[in-house]
Amino acid sequence: MMAWYRRGAFEAQLNVYNLFDKSYIVSAHGTNPNLNMPGAPRSVMATIRYRM
Repeated sequence: MMAWYRRGAFEAQLNVYNLFDKSYIVSAHGTNPNLNMPGAPRSVMATIRYRM
C-alpha cells in the first residue's frame, strides 16, 4: 500500500509492504522445506522531501 501527499515544495510518502503480514515463500529449491526462502514480514517506509 502506498499513500502520498504534496503541498507546494513539500512531499510525503508512506509505503507499507506485506500489509496483512501474511506468510509466503519467495522461492523454493526442491521438496525439502529447509530450502524454502520465506518472504519479508510487514514493514513500513516513510519518505519526506522538500524541493527548492
